[in-house]
Amino acid sequence: MKASSGDTANGMAERQAGHKRRMQPAAIASWLTLALAIAFFILFLVQAGTFSSFSDYPEPAPVKDVTQEKVIVSSSSISGFDREKQPYTINSQSAVQDPERANIINLKTISGRLRKSDGTQYSFDAKTGVYDSDSKTLDLAGDVHIISSGRFVATMPSARVSLQDKQLTSDAQVVVQFDNGDIVANGVRITNDGKDILFVNGVRAHVLSAASKENKDGND
Repeated sequence: MKASSGDTANGMAERQAGHKRRMQPAAIASWLTLALAIAFFILFLVQAGTFSSFSDYPEPAPVKDVTQEKVIVSSSSISGFDREKQPYTINSQSAVQDPERANIINLKTISGRLRKSDGTQYSFDAKTGVYDSDSKTLDLAGDVHIISSGRFVATMPSARVSLQDKQLTSDAQVVVQFDNGDIVANGVRITNDGKDILFVNGVRAHVLSAASKENKDGND
């Protein structure tokens, strides 16, 4: 039995329609695959560019630790006024600021002067010292001399001077020379704004007689 031309045309149309229906999912899948590939490629370029831009930046310079620096001053001078408004002065050949405590200054070859309210002056000198600008104290060390002109000369290995109230303390051996003798002790306290002097621990005094003093003066 022969098919009519109408049936043949209808069959071909149905086969073409079926073929199109089968091709549509495959085409969609291909486009999706291509779109994903393009998206991944763009993402890769963006990331690569970002990482490259980061890598092109120079490394930051290391932060400088200023606490490890020392401030060194030659021929320094520290001056001020005590609580009685009397002047004091500290001179040194060199001064080194502590790198971790700005109020601490290490001094070398020191000399200085204090003055009482009645005008009496004390001078001092030492090989080294540590000055605290907060407490206004000075720790002296090495051949320390405390001199009150016309009264005495005290020698000791170390001493602490409080500049605000003109106090001095030492727990080391001290030798004090007066015009009429000398005193040896293992400690001294100068208090009451420099008015009172107390020798402590194993005090030994040697007083010169008038004849001994005359001989001493003659030998001088």
